[in-house]
Amino acid sequence: MHSVRDSYTKRRLSQLGIDSINTACVTMWNLTPDFLSTIPERKSDTVVTTITNYCKSPEHLHVYRELLNILLDSYEHVKLWIQAGEDYEVFQSLALPNTERIELVSPNLPALDRVLDGDVDYIGTRLHAGIRALQHQNRTMIIELDNRAHEIARDTNLPTLSFKKSDQVIDFIEHPQTMDIQIPLDNIAQWKAQFK
Repeated sequence: MHSVRDSYTKRRLSQLGIDSINTACVTMWNLTPDFLSTIPERKSDTVVTTITNYCKSPEHLHVYRELLNILLDSYEHVKLWIQAGEDYEVFQSLALPNTERIELVSPNLPALDRVLDGDVDYIGTRLHAGIRALQHQNRTMIIELDNRAHEIARDTNLPTLSFKKSDQVIDFIEHPQTMDIQIPLDNIAQWKAQFK
């Protein structure tokens, strides 16, 4: 029995005759209610953000520009994690004012972990950077660029927002937020039990 991370994938596999169970993404399995209760509800003065190099249509570039301007207006410190080297090229192409206020974070996991170890919020387009932020007990909002984050969120209540509604991120920033993520712990136990 295969483990899948969302109901959409489970339905598609079922149509192909493949037995699976929705366990959510394995990277989320430790996001238990007790763990989530330790995540602050109110905004930090620092935000970690991301953009995505392979989504760079004019519409995407407009959203990145709008999002970064909102973050600069809303936070004292803005840190941009460069996951892929090409992210930097996309960032430069935005021609934003005040770019000196944006601290660039090196494109490696230890660098991301160091900034996530602090009291920060995460608001960005990289799905697993957002999940990593949750693992570090940070208030998180993932901007959906494709169906992956959207489908996981439908099943688990992962905090996401369509990139077409990125202006609504202000509501997330300004109001207390509870990370009320629902992990299918029974399904995970059932999937693991087949190996005993």
